[in-house]
Amino acid sequence: MLSVSVPAKAFSNIDSSNTRRPSIISDLEQCHLPASMVTRIRHMSPTEIPALDEEFQQTEINADGEESVITVKLRFIDDHITGYIKQAPLNNSSQVQSTSYIDIPVEWMCIPPSPDHPFHFATSINDIKAIQDENCCLDWVQRDSDVEISFAPPKTKKKLKLFAKNK
Repeated sequence: MLSVSVPAKAFSNIDSSNTRRPSIISDLEQCHLPASMVTRIRHMSPTEIPALDEEFQQTEINADGEESVITVKLRFIDDHITGYIKQAPLNNSSQVQSTSYIDIPVEWMCIPPSPDHPFHFATSINDIKAIQDENCCLDWVQRDSDVEISFAPPKTKKKLKLFAKNK
């Protein structure tokens, strides 16, 4: 049996623990977006969200007083909001300082037609039509979109006076 010893330095340039991996963001609030933009995206319907193609840029000053540009790019692909966040110096935007990737799965919740109707959930836009046809859901919203549902009060039956006295 042949044994070969290889110094540890030979693998240092390919060691995955030495390379810095970009972070993956799974929450829309952590994407450096204005609150109004987050709210608008969260309230997109299943028919609106496939057209999601947003880009947002802002400048920030770090603790050292250096200005940098943060670019956020969002799309809707395979039932996920995906994209990236890149940070680069203001004077040299081709020199990227950091990159984070965005991967937010979108889950849908039905709007029930009545208070006794159970909520239904779908993880795919393709599943919505089948669930809606089977369960008569009114509409669909993103599960974490903070939608308040209020139902009309039940109708009460009026008493009919068949033999009212006329004076």
